[in-house]
Amino acid sequence: MKYPALFLMILCLMTAMSASAAAESQIFLPAPSDAADCRITVDHPDIVSIALLESPDSGFMLSCTGLSEGRTCVTAAFPDGTETLYAVSVDNRLNASVFPAPDIELFDLSRNGELAYEPCRIEKREDGYQVYLGTQDVQWTGEETIHALYRILYTWDVFSWDGFHESAEDVLDGEGFWLEVALSDGTYMHATGSNRFPEHYGPVMHALQEVVDHMELTSETLVHQVWTVLTGFLPERTRFVVGQDIPFYDILEFYYTLDPTIPMGEYQRYHFFTDVGKHMFEHETRKGLSWPQTEEDITCSGVSELSADDWDAFCAFLDGGTVSPRDEFPVDGDAGPWTYLYWRGDTSDSTEFSFASQEKLLRFESFCESLRDLTSPGSP
Repeated sequence: MKYPALFLMILCLMTAMSASAAAESQIFLPAPSDAADCRITVDHPDIVSIALLESPDSGFMLSCTGLSEGRTCVTAAFPDGTETLYAVSVDNRLNASVFPAPDIELFDLSRNGELAYEPCRIEKREDGYQVYLGTQDVQWTGEETIHALYRILYTWDVFSWDGFHESAEDVLDGEGFWLEVALSDGTYMHATGSNRFPEHYGPVMHALQEVVDHMELTSETLVHQVWTVLTGFLPERTRFVVGQDIPFYDILEFYYTLDPTIPMGEYQRYHFFTDVGKHMFEHETRKGLSWPQTEEDITCSGVSELSADDWDAFCAFLDGGTVSPRDEFPVDGDAGPWTYLYWRGDTSDSTEFSFASQEKLLRFESFCESLRDLTSPGSP
């Protein structure tokens, strides 16, 4: 195999380890036999040195000094302008496993503090990558943005942040963040913080913000235009399954309302919603001498942020349920419960939700009652 024009580029973000003390790891990178002109980049904050070893014609063998346990990313850029990303997983014995980089299905970043940052949400669709940036209209971005985000996530092993949810309650100012990422191979991470941050937070957020601030955006992709025309000839879909057709991370709002049509009946509403990257719970109880009851009949109400465990429980209750067109002519005298779900990207008239089973409905009601009691102690 020829290597005269092979370039090895190393992104050395940290050099805390010396070449003499750091252990070596070998990475085999699959590549075409005619890829002598490709450029290889190994992204890892602890890399000290890298060398090319003899290898079969089917790829490159790299010897890396300084790799540590976790994840990293290798990029092979070819003369025709294309590039291939590889994910590298390093075990505790510094053995490196290489596999094609999975796609980013969801990237959701929100920050707040002294500086104003627009929340950014990127979702993979069948026709491209949709971008929701602040209050702007839906836009689209390309693989260059996805690759840039992916390199940062793997370079710093941001997936190890999963489960970080800490805050300094005694600090009034400062910064808070919400980061949620889902990959096509099932990898998922969700982390939040307020004046408490996971390892490498500073360089990671700086790099992510650079990508978000400078990514190329378009109002529509050619694929999306063609897709819109083609789907215009298909019958409109009206039934969707939560957890399959509707990802949990796309849920924007969910309403549960019980509204007895008799005097002194207890009106109860539970509202789950997303607010600037936070999952929230709101409840309201009314009890009056007449029907319909008004805001003057409110006896208990409150709002609170859901914990990660509470959000997971909420999603489990909705999992497998269906959303279908709303019944505009409900049965007279029916107190409900009425349940409605709204999700990101929905263009149908389907909003009425049905639980997968009666058991899930009853358990969901008990779950909501416990949240209500925590939000408003002493509530009925």
